[in-house]
Amino acid sequence: MSNAFSRRLILTGAAGGFTLLTAGTAASGVPPQRVVHAAGETVLTSVPKRVVVFDLGALDVLDALGVQPAGVAGGRFPGRLAGYGAETYAKVGTLFEPDYAAVRAARPDLIIVGGRSASKYAELNAIAPTLDLSTSTTGFIGSVVRNILLLGHIFDRRTEASASAERLLSAIGALHARTKGQDALVLFAAGSGVQPQAPYTRFGVIYEVLGMQPVATPFDLPPSPPRSEAGSLSDADRARLSGDQAAALAVVMDRDPDWLFVLDRASATGGEPAAPALLAASQAISRSRAWREDRVVQLDAPGWYLVGGGPSTLEASIAQIASAIGARSRTA
Repeated sequence: MSNAFSRRLILTGAAGGFTLLTAGTAASGVPPQRVVHAAGETVLTSVPKRVVVFDLGALDVLDALGVQPAGVAGGRFPGRLAGYGAETYAKVGTLFEPDYAAVRAARPDLIIVGGRSASKYAELNAIAPTLDLSTSTTGFIGSVVRNILLLGHIFDRRTEASASAERLLSAIGALHARTKGQDALVLFAAGSGVQPQAPYTRFGVIYEVLGMQPVATPFDLPPSPPRSEAGSLSDADRARLSGDQAAALAVVMDRDPDWLFVLDRASATGGEPAAPALLAASQAISRSRAWREDRVVQLDAPGWYLVGGGPSTLEASIAQIASAIGARSRTA
């Protein structure tokens, strides 16, 4: 199947994956739109003019479409989104916790949540019509394209949305052509350990973007122990989980992946990189063929950890991955 044909299939499927139903005509002269999304249905009676955004992936989409937000969640804005940290953009809380007074002061006619902020949907929907644009772990690329096309319809930026989706799918198709037939393991370096990532998980979606066969499966990962009401693990549970994760890492590394792709949580949150030392200290990793042949790629940690499903962020990450693979292939 050609890359162009595959892109058309994904675009067609993504366009059919959301629902925009019209009924009657609003006072604005624009037919109301009933939008089906992850948290249910939301009716929009006009093209939104003041949107408040609690998801960086959605903010990346709006940026690609040329839509300026009336308010954004405060925090770290990586890469192309750095400008949204400026004081000119009203801050309406964090990705985890809205400042409801600040949200009301922004006078939104649309609020967008997703991922970290999805749990606040009901409270925000009581203030203004709200969409949950959380991406999927079982069809990540399709859900990103869906969000691009959906927001293109809502904001009457269909041409820009189609162009953005086509660019992203073209980049993914080109990367898949280079990675066909290879396998990989995605690793998440956090705290004092390195955790293998299985497909269909938060960071396991990276395999879908890579186009490589994952050597880990969901059955390889240890179950997370129950957390206290405060959300923390006991010392005993933390030690047990660390041991289980080390054992899981040894198992999947024995499958001899062609490539290792690493996300460094410390780098993602603005700290000093921790992954290089953690990788070197792991016998399971340092004795692997991928390590010996320098087939270890440090991913764009802020982009993946904070933004995830944003088209510009994904395109930049894909370009970085393609460059790293090309450089190592030339020296092999």
